[in-house]
Amino acid sequence: MGFGDPGFVFIGSVGRPTRARLSQDSFVQTDEAKLRPGGTWGPLGPIAVRCTVSSRRVRCENRAHHGFIITRHSYRAF
Repeated sequence: MGFGDPGFVFIGSVGRPTRARLSQDSFVQTDEAKLRPGGTWGPLGPIAVRCTVSSRRVRCENRAHHGFIITRHSYRAF
């Protein structure tokens, strides 16, 4: 068991994503991205991650074509 709440994912410009645990003490506030189904975020800045939202899932992918898919019931990294 670790410190913080599970259910977060870190992804960089290359490499596979990693699961993370965050708490109020470890979270660095940034601007929020509020996406609705059909919305896309990115790629922005040097990280160049693009996320798309549908009514059933969120998919994020980096420039090395690694990423993750999150649904209400599952998480899959690729």
